[in-house]
Amino acid sequence: MTDGAWAGRRAVVMGLGAFGGGVASARYLAERGARVTVTDLRTAEALERSVRALDDLDVRFVLGRHDERDFAEADVVVVNPAVPPGAAPIRVARAAGARITSEVALFLDAVRAPVVAVTGTHGKSSTCRYLADLAAADGRRARLGGNIGRALLAEVDAIGADELVVLEVSSYQLEALPDAWTRARDDSPVRCAVFTNITSDHLERHGSRAGYVAAKLRLMELLAPGATAIAPADADWLAGLDPLAGANRLAGPNLLAGPNLLAGAGRRRDDVEVLRFTTSGADEGADLALDARGYRLGDEVLAPADARDDLPDFQRANLLAALGAARVMGAPAAALADAARRTTGLPHRMARLGTFAGREVVDNAVSTTPETTLSALRATPPPATVLLGGHVKALDTSELFDALAGRRDRVVVFGEAATRWTDDLRAAGADAHAAPDVPSAVRAAFELTPEGGTVLFSPACSSFDAYPNFQARADDFHAALPR
Repeated sequence: MTDGAWAGRRAVVMGLGAFGGGVASARYLAERGARVTVTDLRTAEALERSVRALDDLDVRFVLGRHDERDFAEADVVVVNPAVPPGAAPIRVARAAGARITSEVALFLDAVRAPVVAVTGTHGKSSTCRYLADLAAADGRRARLGGNIGRALLAEVDAIGADELVVLEVSSYQLEALPDAWTRARDDSPVRCAVFTNITSDHLERHGSRAGYVAAKLRLMELLAPGATAIAPADADWLAGLDPLAGANRLAGPNLLAGPNLLAGAGRRRDDVEVLRFTTSGADEGADLALDARGYRLGDEVLAPADARDDLPDFQRANLLAALGAARVMGAPAAALADAARRTTGLPHRMARLGTFAGREVVDNAVSTTPETTLSALRATPPPATVLLGGHVKALDTSELFDALAGRRDRVVVFGEAATRWTDDLRAAGADAHAAPDVPSAVRAAFELTPEGGTVLFSPACSSFDAYPNFQARADDFHAALPR
């Protein structure tokens, strides 16, 4: 919709939130003349900071509840991604003929700059950070936002057509996109999609791995015709790709079809170029590869192999995908080598914090799944003392537990996971110890770890048993370290 088309429209923002998305949507609509109601099940006290951010606007608040009448009378409802799509107020609004949309969809409708959208179970934030740094290789300004924690809708009017938007999108955000966006559009700003990987996560929301994959693959349907998708070479969900050779690989009969895993995931896209990437050297047909020749797209070397020797293997894969996206979006290959060396990582991703009380400490607080902790273990010499814990997800832990036992690591389990995992870890042969909370787990870890040993904080669980997000849990970990 054009800016003028919002004037007088009755708009409901469902889910104000504490991280900017609801605030940005409410401001965007109110400044364009919409009659905005913000509603959230949390109280005004719990949302004080977000409420204050809208003090200068004529916005109506309904907090601590949702009123059905607001949804029945709405012209448009902007839904926070945390709200399940089948929530009763959304059903009411849809039945009354309201347009159901999201902050990301509003942004994509309004932005003038080309967009690279990045998703994946793991590594999407790091890939976005690398890509934003690489975009500067030819002096281009990059705007980084989305699920990484910055609502770009708040600055959409200031984003020039010559800039590049790097947008991290989660499965929740993709699932929340309105049906009007789930088809190829000639005017779509999304010119490149990067899938770092798709394993299993958020099954409590999506119901199954198939549902989770389907949500992720909605990103394919945002791509403009002629755009590019970048995905791992060994992805089982790429079963629909034709085994074509060469550096430029077109989508096969149906990227989104494949076996039953992807049934109903989306429409055919045979107008999108698909580049596969690998760092293993096992797939000689990959378009993007990291090997002795360097980080390369086909025969074109984008950066030397030693550009970031300090990175663990999984981060080199993220850097490779980011280099490919930067090249696709026009960054000159000659400039990318130096840019790759200057890329900056994000905190809490295998960050070596230094020596504390004679023990080396590694912060991998971003880990919320067993698989990400497995990756962290592969980058950590054994034996180490590993801190796990938090809210247990319905994910397979057998490989992680076996690895911890086989490496003879010491394991401290905290929070809700302490009652769920400690006995299972011991049964697998691991040296496991329970602790009630993060500070207690840190004290126990330092008692168990000999001088010169390594303490690895990689929880493998979500933080929601005791913290609002992984960052708050990481802050608690840092505060508990001996000084």
